[in-house]
Amino acid sequence: MNKPESVIKFRCKNCGQKIRVPEIHAGKKGKCPKCKSIVVVPKTESASQVASQAQPSFPEITPKVFGPDPRLFDMPQEMKAANQASSQQLVPDTTLEDTQRLREAMTIGSIKSEPRPERKLPWFIDILLYPTNKAGLTMIGIIVGVPFLFGLVFALIAFLTMIFPPFLILWPIFSILGLIIGLLFGMYLYWYLCECVRDSADGGIRAPETVGQTPGLGELISQSLETIACLAFFALPVFVYFLHTRRIDGVFWALMTFGIFLFPMGLIAVIMFDSIRGLNPVIIIGSILSAFFPYLGLILLIAALAFTIRFLAPMLALMLSGGSIIAIIGITVIYGSGIANFYFMMVIAHLLGRFYYQYQEKLNWEV
Repeated sequence: MNKPESVIKFRCKNCGQKIRVPEIHAGKKGKCPKCKSIVVVPKTESASQVASQAQPSFPEITPKVFGPDPRLFDMPQEMKAANQASSQQLVPDTTLEDTQRLREAMTIGSIKSEPRPERKLPWFIDILLYPTNKAGLTMIGIIVGVPFLFGLVFALIAFLTMIFPPFLILWPIFSILGLIIGLLFGMYLYWYLCECVRDSADGGIRAPETVGQTPGLGELISQSLETIACLAFFALPVFVYFLHTRRIDGVFWALMTFGIFLFPMGLIAVIMFDSIRGLNPVIIIGSILSAFFPYLGLILLIAALAFTIRFLAPMLALMLSGGSIIAIIGITVIYGSGIANFYFMMVIAHLLGRFYYQYQEKLNWEV
């Protein structure tokens, strides 16, 4: 009877899969039969050590062992770097319950690689400082700088047309180009506000850093359309009533108040679900009822900030003008109001996200 061929038993460092290969392949490289990561067959004397290091610390149910095709270990040299960046964390074979628990721990670790910061100031002061980090101030600088550059370009074109009238032909071109860029610019700013909501819903207390996360055109358009649909959904009853009756009466104001009251919850749902399916009335009304008093406080805070945007921001812009000449005052009002508006919109986005962060268990959304 022939002596059975010796085998080496070890685990894949990427997925924890048990692997058995003939001893003749010791030291060779190959692919894990489960996750296809590059593995190195340990030497005979170190195989037991590798297996013991990969052994889980909790009870396991021994799964069926898959033996890879020995030909995998004669792979070409150029395939070495296929998965060099694969994770070194082990996911051992275990029970379904332990696997689920480990998977959730890995997911949380990948999303929150470091603990979220805590507020150092009282919340009613700290929320107003939400846009004051580097990322927030950069975005505020963008909303000032981009319109300013456009203003310079159009001023230059106006000056050139005064000197050389044929330059008037450039006005339609630059007008259309300006409209397209302005539309993209507005959609990008709205996308960033949605990122503020999502990051705050994950526990953030300052404006998120979005370097390397520039969205595509499709994402910008779809997110903008979702918000337009959300706004239309809550404004439709008021609009239909007015078209039907041509009256602005108690019913009109009741419908408008009801729509304004529901809109923030609907907007949170649309942003968190990233879909108009968040406009499900059962979800919206049920969520409001489950956290009614905190939601009422959120509405009052948003109303106070909206009042600030509507009335106090223009006054602040006029104060910043410092008694300059009328032209300077006009420019200051435009840019000062824009800065104040976007600043408080970021604060409102933070409030929406923090509401979800604080009460997501009561809302019970499967986002």
